[in-house]
Amino acid sequence: MANAQTNGQFNGVLTYTDNFDIGNISGKVVTIISESDGKGRIDSKSYPGKSPTNNPAEKDQDILLYDFSKRQKTTLVAKLKRASVQSLAVESQRYQQIMESEGETISIENLGPEKIGPFNCTHFVISMISTKMKMPANAPKKNIWITKDLGSSNIWYVGPYLYYISGSFQQQKLVEAGATGIIVKWHYGSDEATLTDHVQRTVPSSTFDIPSGYATTSY
Repeated sequence: MANAQTNGQFNGVLTYTDNFDIGNISGKVVTIISESDGKGRIDSKSYPGKSPTNNPAEKDQDILLYDFSKRQKTTLVAKLKRASVQSLAVESQRYQQIMESEGETISIENLGPEKIGPFNCTHFVISMISTKMKMPANAPKKNIWITKDLGSSNIWYVGPYLYYISGSFQQQKLVEAGATGIIVKWHYGSDEATLTDHVQRTVPSSTFDIPSGYATTSY
């Protein structure tokens, strides 16, 4: 494990491990976030322990590529050899429209500093509250712990296959509440993931390229 600089943009590789046990499904998800020179990549692989045959939880997430200067996300669908390019601005706008139609708002609570392993973190609680809910106090909550010790990341891993991207509506709400840095841990329901490795280095530019032979579509 190598420490990154204590301020500025993080360039390197972050590895998270999520050991889950939900009903008759258990296993481990390892998520690797690579960032370098304004680009990012997410690889998330599932290692099921017990699970019904062909359960979706056994399948790996499609690889996600990001170009932050162009504000683009590319989803690599390996089985179809297809690269789907999407505007991050459009994605964020669509999320806000869905929230408005559902009467939802984001509530963020800053619970203050906490130590997670060697990291000095700030603990935040994220709640999605809907005007249509009879009991808003029971709204689903995500807990995240974020540190400035490693610099800042453009990709915040905040829940199962859930990422807040720099400049997105959700990420900006957290920034307004005082969040900045790199996610060290998240907890949602019975699911929890922690940062298990971090290496500061220059990631080869080819890591963020669309593989040859892939058809590219934009939407």
